[in-house]
This record gives sequence, C-alpha cells and structure tokens, in this order.
Amino acid sequence: MKSTDLEKRVSAYLDGALTQDAELRVHAHLQQCTGCAAYLVDLVPVVQTLRELPDIVPPRDLWPALSRE
Repeated sequence: MKSTDLEKRVSAYLDGALTQDAELRVHAHLQQCTGCAAYLVDLVPVVQTLRELPDIVPPRDLWPALSRE
C-alpha cells in the first residue's frame, strides 16, 4: 500500500468501515510507515472531537430565505 492510498482510506479505517482485508492492509502499512502512523495519531483526536459536536438542525425557513437573497 502506498501512503496516498492510506490517505484515501483513513476515514473509513477510523470509522471501522473497511473490509477485513483492507483493514489488514492499512494496519500493515501503518506498522511500516512512520509518516502515516504519525498522520493517524494526529488525526484521531480531530475525528473524536468532530464526533462529539452536537448535530445542528438549520431553521426550516433557512433555504427559502437564502433563495430570496
């Protein structure tokens, strides 16, 4: 696996959405590539913070009001 391939799959990897085979390839790459391992370490707290944010529901009249502008 190339580092660019990992960057494309990292979100799915963190979400547990990869196939078992793809997850094993990502895991193997992370053990060999210190750059990607560091990238993942930096990304995990960002993803955790985003997951903790509340869902925001826009007001019902937002889109009609915007379309009038």
